[in-house]
Amino acid sequence: MKILVVDDEKLIRDGIAFMLKHKFYHYENVYEFRNGEEALSWLEEEKADLIITDVRMPYVDGIELIRRVKKMQPSVHFIIISGYAEFHYAEQALNMGVSGYLLKPIQDQAFKETMDKVLTEIEEIRNKDQLQTEYERLSKKMDDSSLEQKLHLFFKTGQEGAVDEIASFLPPDHSYVLAIVHIDGASFYQSTFQYSDLDLIKFSLNNLLQEYSDKTPLKAVLCNHFTDRNQQFVLLSNEDEQQLRKQYAAILMQWHVNLSEYLNLSVTIGVSRVHMGLHTNLYREAHDAYHQRFIQGSNRVLHYVLQQKNWKLPRAQLQLLQKYMERQDLHAVGLILDELFANETYTHSSVNYIYALWLEIWNLIILLAHRLNVEQDTEWETVFINESTLNRFTTLQDMKKYIYSFISNLFCDDYNQKPDAIHTVLRVKQYIDNHYEQELSLNELAMQFAMVPSYFSTMFKKVCGQSFKKYVTDLRIAAAKQLLLESDSIVDDIAQAVGYADVQYFYRVFKQQTGMTPLQYRHSKKNPKHL
Repeated sequence: MKILVVDDEKLIRDGIAFMLKHKFYHYENVYEFRNGEEALSWLEEEKADLIITDVRMPYVDGIELIRRVKKMQPSVHFIIISGYAEFHYAEQALNMGVSGYLLKPIQDQAFKETMDKVLTEIEEIRNKDQLQTEYERLSKKMDDSSLEQKLHLFFKTGQEGAVDEIASFLPPDHSYVLAIVHIDGASFYQSTFQYSDLDLIKFSLNNLLQEYSDKTPLKAVLCNHFTDRNQQFVLLSNEDEQQLRKQYAAILMQWHVNLSEYLNLSVTIGVSRVHMGLHTNLYREAHDAYHQRFIQGSNRVLHYVLQQKNWKLPRAQLQLLQKYMERQDLHAVGLILDELFANETYTHSSVNYIYALWLEIWNLIILLAHRLNVEQDTEWETVFINESTLNRFTTLQDMKKYIYSFISNLFCDDYNQKPDAIHTVLRVKQYIDNHYEQELSLNELAMQFAMVPSYFSTMFKKVCGQSFKKYVTDLRIAAAKQLLLESDSIVDDIAQAVGYADVQYFYRVFKQQTGMTPLQYRHSKKNPKHL
């Protein structure tokens, strides 16, 4: 707190400064001035919280000082000092909204009582201002969150009715273009960022985008993709369609260049065409543009281009693939996959063709799994036919390698026949170590690393010496123990931090593992004598 003491009598100034610095309080920033003119000169450069001033001084008196400071720094509080004969000045000052009044000669007790009253007033106003600021921040956050949810619902479901609810945020008569922004996996090993920094990366993306859009008449809205943490939506708009067409591509390109140059991030952006109003085609076109990364590569801005629909699946090659899979001829399977996923095949193809081919191959794999009596989970087909599964791949070659690896694992049910099994399981283990706070599913992880879930479960136990579930539980409880001892966080927050959304379930698991509740564990380790 910065306090100014303004009085033409040095003895009074020094006495007040002594009480502020040593006798009653320990304020360091106490500044003394002989008159209002000196104080005003200082206030042109600095901010003050409280001014204690005499009402009668040469050059600029206390009344004039209060009047001018109120214009310069309205939040400053005042305590005035006056003698009995000067009460009409004091009365004038009190009418100007000063907080306290001291009568000469100043008594210590009166000074402290007045100061305590004014300090309480300052604290209350600050608390009120903080609450107001927090309220405004939360209100904006709620508005942003509400808009985010409505936009996500609209983009993902295509429900035209959602437009009416969004209209209060986004004018329906404006023109729009949508970009799907994907933070590529390469970002986490080519830059200083780790996957745990994803929220920080998104914050940086948002700041950079706002910086560029603020320089143009375009409005930019950025919201999260609720089902893919690596993706965000960017909606650019303007009431003038031509203005939007002229500037949106340059903004996105400049944004992408700076993300690459300054943050060393690999980001792939799929962009729709310009549409009048919020049209359901915005998402479909941006989505199709994003998936062109299979053909054109990632870490670039990809614009939607109308594709011809007169394509046909290569039935002859698919029949050969099925035949070689049934024979368990991995060499021949590899050759057919090389042909199916040759880059030159897709030069003029659409993303719909790639997705159709993906579905066809997985239908063959699921059919073969039935014939081989491979244990399956209902999640299998749901994951394979879900178009969002394609988001894990960067190139056609990544997709081909995944399919080939899955097929080879499908043929192999003997641990000793698969020499690279240890390497695969260790990769999964490393992934779990880095992401234990997230929701982890054995089936989803197995599919992510191209392994049959039942086979993956068996090999994980052989390589790691314990089941998948036991390994994850031990890892999370160990992390919880560390947080209980090294932080003052409440148990609910710790449960969330180590991957347990259900706090009651966390309590049960923790007690099963340690024989104590989380709070008992914290107390016993910090106060072992009271065990």
